Order: sequence, then C-alpha cells, then structure tokens
Amino acid sequence: MGIHDTDPNTPNKEFTPEGWHVPSKAEWTTLENYLIANGYNFDGTTTGNKIAKAMASTLGWTADDNLGYPGYNQSTNNSSGFNAIPNGNRQTNGDFVNLSSKTGFWGSSEFSVSLGDLILIQRDYPSTVSYSVNKPVGLSVRFVKGIHPNDIDNDNDSYTENNGDCDDADGSVYPGAEDLIDGIDNNCDGVIDEQRNNISNLLTGASTNDDIGSSKTWYWQSDTDGFLGVGPPAIGDLYEIANPIWWSAPANEQARSCMYSNELVFNRVTNGVTFEQSGPVYLDGNYSGEFGITADNCYDESVVASIGGVKNVTFLASTSQAALQGSYGDTDFTKASMLFSDNGFMGHYAGHNLAQIEYEIIIITENELVVRFDDSDSELAWYSRFKTDNPMTIDDDGDGYSENQGDCDDTNASINPGATEIEDGIDNDCDGEID
Repeated sequence: MGIHDTDPNTPNKEFTPEGWHVPSKAEWTTLENYLIANGYNFDGTTTGNKIAKAMASTLGWTADDNLGYPGYNQSTNNSSGFNAIPNGNRQTNGDFVNLSSKTGFWGSSEFSVSLGDLILIQRDYPSTVSYSVNKPVGLSVRFVKGIHPNDIDNDNDSYTENNGDCDDADGSVYPGAEDLIDGIDNNCDGVIDEQRNNISNLLTGASTNDDIGSSKTWYWQSDTDGFLGVGPPAIGDLYEIANPIWWSAPANEQARSCMYSNELVFNRVTNGVTFEQSGPVYLDGNYSGEFGITADNCYDESVVASIGGVKNVTFLASTSQAALQGSYGDTDFTKASMLFSDNGFMGHYAGHNLAQIEYEIIIITENELVVRFDDSDSELAWYSRFKTDNPMTIDDDGDGYSENQGDCDDTNASINPGATEIEDGIDNDCDGEID
C-alpha cells in the first residue's frame, strides 16, 4: 500500500489501492447474509449465523472438540474461500495476543468517536460476531473492490456521505442547505442554527435576528387544563415518556393560583437572548425541604435567590429519547432545548438542586410555549405551558370581572366581587368569607 513510506514520488497516499475500499458494517452484513442463505453454515442450514468455520483458514487454529467451531477438524474449514487466518490482535500497549484463537477485521463504520466496528471470528464459536473496540487496537483489514457506499450520492443532492451529507436518503439535507425549524440539521453543520434563530425570535417577539431590544412576556396558561403536568422521564413507551400521563393540573387550579401572576420575559440582545422573571414562583412539596420552608406555596427571591436577575439563554439540540423520537399528543418535539445561566428556572421549582436545568422545547409559536424538563433525581418529567395573553386579565366567565379584578372563580359567572352573598357554602362575592 505504501502509506507508511516516505517516497516523495507517491504523495497523498491512500489507505487502500485505487478502486478498492475498506468495507462498511453494512457490507460485512451483506456478506454474512449471503453465506448463510447459500448453505455455508457448518450444518448446511440456511438460517442463523453458523458461518465462522466456512470463513476460517484450514491451518493455525488452536484445536477444539466442538463440532462447527473453527478449531474443530480444521481441514474442513474455509469452504467460502475467505481464508481468515487466526493472527490475533495488537493491544493498545503494543502486546500481541490471541494468536491462533481469534482474528478480527476492521470495518469502515464506527460505533462512536473512540470505538470502531469489526467482525470477529473465534476458534471456539460457530458464528461471526459484530463487535466494537477501541480504535488504537490493531486488527486485520480486508479490502473490497469497487466504490464505497459512502461515496455514492443516494439522494441525488450532489453530496455523498463522505462529502458531508448527514442524511443521504433525503435530498433536502446536505451541506449548504437552508436550515429550517424542523428538528433536522438540514445543512449538516452539527448545529440547528436556523432553528435557534427562529426560536429566539418567537420567544422575544423579534422580527429578525438583528431586532435587538425586542421583548416578549409570557404567562402561565393557567386557564387551560394541563398547564402543568407530570409524566415518567425515561421508562415506558415513547408516548408515555413524552406526555404528562401521571398528573395534569386542571384549569385555574386554586392550589397553585399564587404563581399565576408570574411574568417571564425574554429579550433579544446583541449576543442572543436573555430571560428574567418577576413575581412569585411555586415550590412543589416534594422539593421544599431543600429550603426548609412550608411546602406547596409561592415564594420570592428572598427564599430562592435564582428567581431574580437577568439570565443568559443557551440553545442546544435535545438529546432525550422523548424529544428525539416521542410526540406530545400529535405534535413532534422541536428537538431543541434551552438552558438559563445562574441557575435560572421558569416559574415552578421542582427539585433542580439549584443547578442548570435543560428545558426541552416541545411547542413554540407566536403565542404558545410548551416545555419539558426532568427533576434533579430524574424520577419525574415536568411539563409547563405558557402563553402571551395573561389569563389573569381575561374575564373567562363573562361576569365583568377577571381574576386580577378580584374574581375568585373565573369559571362561574355567579361568583364575582359584585355578586350577592347567599347561604350556599360558597364565597359568592369573593370577600374571603363564606355565607
């Protein structure tokens, strides 16, 4: 191959000779399936992987007494002609091991940044094994003649995988494509840039990325069932882990009404987006012990310091299974998340341990925001819904009074500050006294 020589007459050396390539994991699988389907299993069957003996060389293996193993009756090996020699492997410390007992062949695919895929043949095992090991390990390589699959433009967008196409089955995804707010890295740069800008503008009311100084205020969507909810963080099917199946707060729930006046403000600034909230936040009973206070009540920044102050907002791609594969009802997640600096959080404290918490953005429109986050113990996933209209200023029951005007039950038109108090066990006139 000449890749290790210093001959100046052969610059730009390639690992494989021209017209050849290292097979991908998919190509190794194609070979295995072909051999199985065409009777190369040691017992002649055409199902199940028993092809190690057919691929192993006829010499060099440590003897084994088990029928179908490469080490058994080696003269009957290599019916496929592959002739895998048991030359072991080189460890990361430089030692050579497993001579006569194993041989592995690198593929061009990788399992991760540090692990590469390989195919393994062993003296005491009837099947080939797909495996991943540290890349510094030394293994054998087989070349395949022809064009590598990653050099084929499968979706006709003028880019192959080796040219940087991150989805060669979708012609709208390629380097240089417009990045959209669709949860996809359309331009294959590893960052959902345009989605970040679109979300920033929707949060702040900015019309363009340069609309510095734009600001938008969000409020709890307290007049809607499910404005707050809880579900499992990671255990269950995709629907369960992406929806508040365990509990949802009813609209205008009185137990949490103290937090409804909270205002969450997002601002467009030169370097991105900032967040600030004013008004009381709710400390859930499960987590109030962190502060030694009464459970299930609202408090200000004198109790929870991270309530106050301007926080910087960082946007990133979501990584949870719920965000990447689940859907909230019939709506797919945006697959984007946001973090607040200085331990900031959005209106409801649920055991963050005052650490930075990732809010997965499920839905964001001009006037609605739905987010999901896991508590500090990763035992609960919380769902919060916000909107740009303040429910506290809306007269939901048409009695002439909103909650901000003293209506203590804005779902019942017969209850308001101007109503006549009657003996019915209800505070009809909202003066704090019943009957």
